[in-house]
Amino acid sequence: MTLCLSLLPLYAWAERVAPTMPTAVAPVSGESYYLYNVEADMFMNYVESSNTYVGVQKDNAMPVKVTLENNGSYSFYFNGINGSYYGEVYSNAVDYARRGKTSLDSYCYWTINAASGVYTIQRSSVNSSYFNADQYLGWVGDPSSSYVYANRTTGDAIHWKFFTIADGDRFQAERRLYHALESSDAYVGNGWSLTYFENAYTNRTNISPEELTNIASSLTNGTGMSAGYEAPEWNEYPILFYTSDGYYGQNSGVNNKENGTWALPNNSYTTGTYFYRDLYGTRSSSLSATVVVDQDATFVYELYA
Repeated sequence: MTLCLSLLPLYAWAERVAPTMPTAVAPVSGESYYLYNVEADMFMNYVESSNTYVGVQKDNAMPVKVTLENNGSYSFYFNGINGSYYGEVYSNAVDYARRGKTSLDSYCYWTINAASGVYTIQRSSVNSSYFNADQYLGWVGDPSSSYVYANRTTGDAIHWKFFTIADGDRFQAERRLYHALESSDAYVGNGWSLTYFENAYTNRTNISPEELTNIASSLTNGTGMSAGYEAPEWNEYPILFYTSDGYYGQNSGVNNKENGTWALPNNSYTTGTYFYRDLYGTRSSSLSATVVVDQDATFVYELYA
């Protein structure tokens, strides 16, 4: 078990700039891409507990393989980060786009139309039952819903961009950390220091997407973990805790038994004065603590085997 410590002075940080969107590409048959909905500012994935509906999610895309079929139409299927097959994208009704067919039929065919640097996607005329030249694949447009429908019309969220997997991975990773920092800004006023995370974001082009995602997870989960920590009465400074692997959890031995995680010693996760770690599997992890001070200070802690 390792505990890292930073004692930092009060500071001010330069204005944070959002990541630059990568250059979109023209889809090529046989290649996989991330599909980005322009109006929603989100990526295509499958959604809901049943995982059968196509939707859009913020910075959480699933690769989609694009194939030009013999009939001149395109098919799409989710193929996963590791190339696993996750089902064709299809629509056999006038509303939802869905995924999960294991073989092509008429409901799986689409056309891709270039439109001023972006693309629109429609059900192919091969799908004669539901083809409509005035309907497009697009986000429903309701902030409370993530569904993608096949019956959207002009003026709706129907425009898509295709990003390569490499460009999409980096863009999403950078935005994860950016959004984690934006969400954590409110805690700076409480005395928490984000210097470690700000430095990582500033130097993001030199950090791999995987590591950026891990850092973003450490910050997001660390703010929740630290908010649940009840400092002893002799401590006048707030402490921001975060883990090296991004894992933490309430009742961790149950929820993340294969990894082992850091947690407070209760299931309600609203109070506690120490952290413990259930050691399952082979994942290594360290717990760091950052404290902002305005005078000389001593950090005192105890480690128990």
